[in-house]
Amino acid sequence: MLCRESFEYHYLVTLYYYGTYSRIVLINKYYFLKENGDIDEYKGKKNDWFDFMQSKKQEVEKYAKTNRLDMDEKYDLARVIEYYNSLYK
Repeated sequence: MLCRESFEYHYLVTLYYYGTYSRIVLINKYYFLKENGDIDEYKGKKNDWFDFMQSKKQEVEKYAKTNRLDMDEKYDLARVIEYYNSLYK
C-alpha cells in the first residue's frame, strides 16, 4: 500500500453569513501494488479494499471485523495491510 498526502482548499457556503469561506483539508490517496505488478488507486469504497486482496479476502474481512477496524482510518488500514502481508510469510 502506498499513501500520498496532499492539501486541498475546500470552499464552503454558509447560510448564516454572506459569502463563502475556504479552509485547507488534508487528503489521503491510497494506491495498491497488485500481484501482477499493476498499481491501482483506491476510490473510496470499503469493498474495494477487499477486492485488492482477492486471494485472502475472507481471512482479512474476518480479521478487520474481529478487531473492529475502520477501513477509513489510516492506521487501522495499515494494521489490515500488515495482517494481509503476514499471511504470505
